[in-house]
Amino acid sequence: MRKYLFSGILFLSGIVLFLLALGKSEILKVLESLKNFWSLNLLWVFLLILMGNVVGGFRWYVILKTKFQKISFWKTLWAKFVGFAFSYITPMVFMGGEPSRYLVLREEEKKNVGNDSGFIIVSIIVDKLIFLIASTTMFFVGLFFLIYYLQAGCLWILFFCLVACFVFIVLPIFLIKLKRNLKKNNKNIVEWIIEKLYLKKIKYFRQKDNSLKNIEEETVKFFSQKRKFLKILSLSFLEHAFTLSAFWVIVKTIENRFIEGGKILAIGTLLQLSYVFPSPAALGSLEVSQTYGFPVVGLLSSHGLAFTLILRGVNIVIVIFGMILFLWFELRLWKNKILEFLCRLIYDKKDQ
Repeated sequence: MRKYLFSGILFLSGIVLFLLALGKSEILKVLESLKNFWSLNLLWVFLLILMGNVVGGFRWYVILKTKFQKISFWKTLWAKFVGFAFSYITPMVFMGGEPSRYLVLREEEKKNVGNDSGFIIVSIIVDKLIFLIASTTMFFVGLFFLIYYLQAGCLWILFFCLVACFVFIVLPIFLIKLKRNLKKNNKNIVEWIIEKLYLKKIKYFRQKDNSLKNIEEETVKFFSQKRKFLKILSLSFLEHAFTLSAFWVIVKTIENRFIEGGKILAIGTLLQLSYVFPSPAALGSLEVSQTYGFPVVGLLSSHGLAFTLILRGVNIVIVIFGMILFLWFELRLWKNKILEFLCRLIYDKKDQ
């Protein structure tokens, strides 16, 4: 009951934030910006964001290939889109679709002998951690430009240095202490990550013979391979490049003028900050971050709201596509179960 009440409060908070952003913007200007957004440019934005997701799927496929000899890229991409769809509608955007990714890929790859379902979990953890490294790097680059456009004085520069110290000094110390505390309680850091990614919902972790220690060892082993790590990291930066290119096309079309790359990086940082608010699809927080953030980089607040509506519309199309794929997967799964049940029923009658 409390869970549903909390979700309801978050949803209502998101609506309040959305209305706040709407009040800040001039609705007629927002509608005019959307009207002037050409269909060809909309197609470009869709393709760029889609390509970003495809690169993300390929990154996960490369991680899986380090262990599996036989793995289908298209099935991996299928699972990636399903995961994106579920992540987008969860309170923490891009953090709640991991169980569905595991479920789809495990079922699709059951026929391939030698494919260990445990390594699928390892691959998801590695994929998320490397993506987080790239995202953090892009966040600080964007934060630098955001402070620059704020025409920040010494106080803002000091703030930037404090944030950088937190991430590169305080955070590692926190992780070391966290690992020590987990060790005292007979747990490990991977188990903590698994809980945060909602992977505890997977039946695999409820099996008594499962060893989280093996998952931790596999994860550490992957990060010790520098060449593979750098290859995966470069794919994460490429995914970000496609996403930022889509942002650039949207803003350039709305503003009807050339936009500097620094402004797009600053907008990307504001967008990442909006995802911290635990609301489904970052409802409200995304609109507020851009409506109030666009004027900081010298753009109109109405264009900020138009930007979020276009971006949200494209993401919703991809979410619908992911949900259709999941529905197709479920129908196939039930069809196979029904056929297996009928076969057993027929053979049992013959034996009698």
